Amino acid sequence: MAKKQIVYGLLDRPPGPILLLAGAQHVLTLFGATTLVPLIFGPAMGMDVAQVAKFISCVYLAMGIATLIQTTPGLGTGLPIVQGSSFSFIPPIMTIIGIYKALGPDAIMQHVGGALIVGGVALALVGYSGLAGMIRRITGSCSKKSAADWARVRSSRQTSVGGRTIARPSA
Repeated sequence: MAKKQIVYGLLDRPPGPILLLAGAQHVLTLFGATTLVPLIFGPAMGMDVAQVAKFISCVYLAMGIATLIQTTPGLGTGLPIVQGSSFSFIPPIMTIIGIYKALGPDAIMQHVGGALIVGGVALALVGYSGLAGMIRRITGSCSKKSAADWARVRSSRQTSVGGRTIARPSA
C-alpha cells in the first residue's frame, strides 16, 4: 500500500472554497440522524409540534457541547469529530417509551436520561477496569481485528478524514 501524503496539517487552514464544501459536507452528514432521531421519538412520546421543536433544539445544543469537548485536546481526541445522535439507541429508547408512555413526555425523558446515565457509567467502568480487554479475548477474532485496527489508528501519527490524510496532534 502506498503511503499517503498529508494534504493539510493539523494547524493548516485550507482555502475558503474547500472550507465551505467541507462544512457543508459535515452539516449534511450529521443533519439526518441529529434531526430524524428527535422526529421519531417526539411523536412517539406524545409531544406536540412545539415540544418536538424544543427537543430538536436541545439535541443540537447537546451535540454542539459534546463536539466542543471532543475536539478539545486533553478532554477529547482533539480531532475534528462531530458528536451526534445515533440510530443504535432507537430500540431501547422506544422500549422505554412503550413502558412509560402513559406517564407523559416529561416522565419518559426522565427515564431515558436515567438510562443514558446508567449506560455511560457502566461503559466507563468496563473501559477503565480492563474488562473490555478480557471480553475482547473471549469474543474472538472479529473483535480482535477491530481492536487491532483501533490500536493502529490511535498509534498512527496521521489519520484520514474525508478521504484526505491529516496530521494528528503530538502527544
